[in-house]
Amino acid sequence: MRKITAGFKCDPGLKEDLLAEAREHGITLSEYLEGLCENRHSEIVRPQLVAAPEIDDERLEELQNKLDRYEHLLGPVFDKYQGQEVFVRLPDGTETYKKVEDHFDGLEIIINAIAPKP
Repeated sequence: MRKITAGFKCDPGLKEDLLAEAREHGITLSEYLEGLCENRHSEIVRPQLVAAPEIDDERLEELQNKLDRYEHLLGPVFDKYQGQEVFVRLPDGTETYKKVEDHFDGLEIIINAIAPKP
């Protein structure tokens, strides 16, 4: 099922506390609040969270190298086309324009540029 956004206003201090709690569990504020809401009828009004696995230095270095490679590839595309609308041919053959607003838009352009013809 597709999720929708539910927002509310709160005191800035409360938001800071909730954000800190979410970070302690290694999840986003949105995930944390969703867990609180889903468990609002339980006796313990805290989501049952699984602790993030420990990452050893070797794995961390491997992940950092992968991230560096992606940034090296996507950074120039993003820098060149940021804020522009570029022509994109989607894998289904649809032709459209895509506004480049973040690095993932750059990745989408690259992927669609190398996709086989339908």
